[in-house]
Amino acid sequence: MRINKRSILLTSIVFFSLSFVTTVVGQNVISFPSSLSCINTKNKELKKGNDISPFDFTLPTTFLGTKSNVIEDKTQSLSAIFKKLYIMQQGGLADTVRIIQIGDSHIRGLIYPQMVGDLLMHTFGSLKYTNIGINGATCHSFAKSKKIEKIFAENPDLIIISFGTNEGYKRHYDANLHYVQIAELVKILRDKLPDVHLLFTTPPGSYMKYRIHKYVRMTTKHHKKRYRYRYRKTTSIIYKVNPNNGAAVSTICKYANEHSLPYWDLFGFVGGEGGACQNWSYAQLMCPDHVHYLPEGYRLQGELLYQAFIKAYNEYVSKQF
Repeated sequence: MRINKRSILLTSIVFFSLSFVTTVVGQNVISFPSSLSCINTKNKELKKGNDISPFDFTLPTTFLGTKSNVIEDKTQSLSAIFKKLYIMQQGGLADTVRIIQIGDSHIRGLIYPQMVGDLLMHTFGSLKYTNIGINGATCHSFAKSKKIEKIFAENPDLIIISFGTNEGYKRHYDANLHYVQIAELVKILRDKLPDVHLLFTTPPGSYMKYRIHKYVRMTTKHHKKRYRYRYRKTTSIIYKVNPNNGAAVSTICKYANEHSLPYWDLFGFVGGEGGACQNWSYAQLMCPDHVHYLPEGYRLQGELLYQAFIKAYNEYVSKQF
């Protein structure tokens, strides 16, 4: 067979070129690990072994007096939820895990619960996270609303209960009444869903609006040597930290402790009575009404709840598997 020298030369050039391209490109190729779970907004979460690597992020530099961000669960009542999540993550759960977060306008605004849900669903895959919020709601008003039927229809594994802002937004706060109303809501949920697990959260904190009325004397010249005095009423608005914040939070934590239920104290974590509201305000994360929060504030709250949840999950996994 006759071999063409030009063909041999072209073949050699092509082979050399392909080898060179493979070598150069290969230096920039990122090899992906066999098990990768990217999470995020600000950071990446990698699944290492059985646990989820911690979700770390930086709080605003103006935040002072913060505490450990944890879910208090002395009786390990969330273990059943964590076990289902673990089995689901390993591909051994036929069904999914359903979580519902209920609450007031903080939940109705969607950003806070959606942040939690997006992060959890990205971590655990087929997990279903929904939210039901009502503007101005308290435990009592929510329990009487038609929205509660939606909870029963979903048949959730876990209900996250996020109230407290409106209970405490009163001139005369009644801790005993608040405690009873929490108990009523829990009873209604447990009567229809006896196997459901509950997780309480505390409100982030709010300010009270006060109107200050003053009378300013107006002077007008009536005659050459006579003056007439009139008074004009002026009103100014100031905001002060709601004095009932701490009491409402204490009632929620007290009920949870006395009934062996887990709770996440957001208010306490970000500074408590000594600085929670100031931290939110100085970081410019609150709306002008000093009760609701800007999108950045709600996103941060969602990240904080997710971080605390993953901490508790990892603690469970490290002990069980």
